[in-house]
Amino acid sequence: MSRRLDSPFGKDAPSIEAATDACAYCPNLCLHACPVTTATGRTTEAPWALMTLTRWVATGDCAASPDVRRALGACTACGACTEACIHHVPVAATLQRARDLLHRRLGPDAQSRTPAIPAEAVGAPIPAGASGIPLWLSGDMVAFTSIARAAASRWQGRSRLLFDDHADLVCVRDLYPMIDAAVNASLVLTSLDAMSSSPPIPAGVVGYLPPCTATARLAMARTASHGSYVASLESWLGYAPALLRWDETGTCCGAAEPFHTQEPAAARAMAERVLQNARDRGIDVLVVLSASCATHLADVATATQSNTRPIRVFWPGGPHQTEALG
Repeated sequence: MSRRLDSPFGKDAPSIEAATDACAYCPNLCLHACPVTTATGRTTEAPWALMTLTRWVATGDCAASPDVRRALGACTACGACTEACIHHVPVAATLQRARDLLHRRLGPDAQSRTPAIPAEAVGAPIPAGASGIPLWLSGDMVAFTSIARAAASRWQGRSRLLFDDHADLVCVRDLYPMIDAAVNASLVLTSLDAMSSSPPIPAGVVGYLPPCTATARLAMARTASHGSYVASLESWLGYAPALLRWDETGTCCGAAEPFHTQEPAAARAMAERVLQNARDRGIDVLVVLSASCATHLADVATATQSNTRPIRVFWPGGPHQTEALG
């Protein structure tokens, strides 16, 4: 019998192994829920496959390598698998922890581009990714901590922060305090702030795509804030929009970084499924609250407009509005 390798997860190996226990003996029951696997057709990217691979690394049955780290990056952390799991296994959090430990062990991955962190203009809303969330998702905790603490220092003294993307808002709210970078300010989405100013209501049947960051891109429980988002939309529109629910396959559009950069074909296929889901429901205008999702969906909608029924992706972000006809 071959000797097991030393786990690169060190003292964290037992906890990661324990986190994968339920997955290791599961017959892939969350397969239907994963938008990545549904879009690509590759079961090697299913939550069960990624958690099993993580378990093998934790137990020393598989060597740590750049290939393993890249394989674990085939997850957007949308949380659909956790929603479908009767045990509510925290897949996204476990995979993120594994990527973090592999990054520390292996160093930078020369074949994977480090997520770019956008510059922040004075007085403008904070752009998507500026909180450093793409670095956190990639597992580069050293770079994330540096970016986050610098951002928190810049924002100290401000009473209100506008975020173009929900992922950044949740990152600042939930992750910054964990690294002693808490920001004492009111955190507001640009899109919701814009709706309070009553921007023009799009014509046609309106649908709403909830940000999957509200649940599990950061592996958090479903937040009560989602109810306030829907209430704000109803108040703005004057009626309840059609809702693309969390429990439907395909509600993650694939815009999350670094997944979008490293898996562009899969990200496009995921966006196409979201748009088709909306078309099947008779939706003409799809309201999206996060800028990165709106931009990604609008790009795909525009690229496919000649083959499908037109659908508009609408981000109510005031002067930073993103619209596209597809």
